[in-house]
Amino acid sequence: MRDAIREALQMLTAEQKALVRQIQSIFMPTATRKRAEAKDAGRKLVHYTSAANALNIIRNRRVWMRSIYAMNDFREIEHGFDLLNESLTAKKDELFAALDECSVGVGKMTVDLFNSHLPAIRRGTYVACMSEHLPEEDGLGRLSMWRAYGSQIAGTALVINADPMYIEDDIGLMSNPVQYFSQKEAKDEIEEVISNIILNKSMLKDAGQATVMQGLFACFLNMTICTKHPGFAEEREWRIMHLPQLWPSKATERSVEVINGYPQIVYKIIMEDNAEIGLTGVTPDKLIDQVIIGPSRFPLLQYDAMVLELESLGMEDLKEKVRASDIPLRT
Repeated sequence: MRDAIREALQMLTAEQKALVRQIQSIFMPTATRKRAEAKDAGRKLVHYTSAANALNIIRNRRVWMRSIYAMNDFREIEHGFDLLNESLTAKKDELFAALDECSVGVGKMTVDLFNSHLPAIRRGTYVACMSEHLPEEDGLGRLSMWRAYGSQIAGTALVINADPMYIEDDIGLMSNPVQYFSQKEAKDEIEEVISNIILNKSMLKDAGQATVMQGLFACFLNMTICTKHPGFAEEREWRIMHLPQLWPSKATERSVEVINGYPQIVYKIIMEDNAEIGLTGVTPDKLIDQVIIGPSRFPLLQYDAMVLELESLGMEDLKEKVRASDIPLRT
């Protein structure tokens, strides 16, 4: 049974990329549209962090993913699960009926499978958070994000090229835009999934039970991990997610770190190209598009230090790539 579960959860092969995209559009319609819009528009992503952590990322070539329990709002995962549970309760009969036309019993099987993995999802999900970066924020950053750091630390924004987020090979990591669903919008999402299943019934039947299970499992997982209250919509957040108990990854390494006095397990994304798993464009010199020094007492000191650090990577045109925000925020 364990092997069957793992087989059902496996990511599809590189040769099935077109099918992967189609399955995603059926079972994760909102996330798929947002990904396509961001990719077509060439939008960049940005990671707001402390100046010290920005230097550590560049020097060590590692991005930390922390447990969802370490998020500012530790109930986020429960919020997403509550929305999913309420939406499924309202739409389960319609969903199961549509799925039975593709593979009899696959709906209940997937729900049971998802519920059996809930402990691993709750305790074993690690994330790194970023935001969409708009062109008008170049050199300035976003005021709300700078305010989030208060006056205790010097903030830095690492603006990155988003291409690695769209890698279709299985690297054991997932990336998706956050959905800011109300309860009605969550139900609308499930209704759209049902309509998509009906429209693509023949294709899903041919794809087989394991593929349908994978698509529906991904739908449940995405709504659970990548859903926030609509009040946070201005963040335009994206999440890189890792569930090592379900999908181990050669793109990460694990360690125990002490953060604010609390020992905890951390998974670190290795910022090194790995041809074996199809991961490219993730070294700091290729990934970083620009660095914005946040409002602080000593922005020029930070600027000079960051330029020197990036020069050591062989990066050029740093006068354009490193800028100090002139937002008049008191620190």
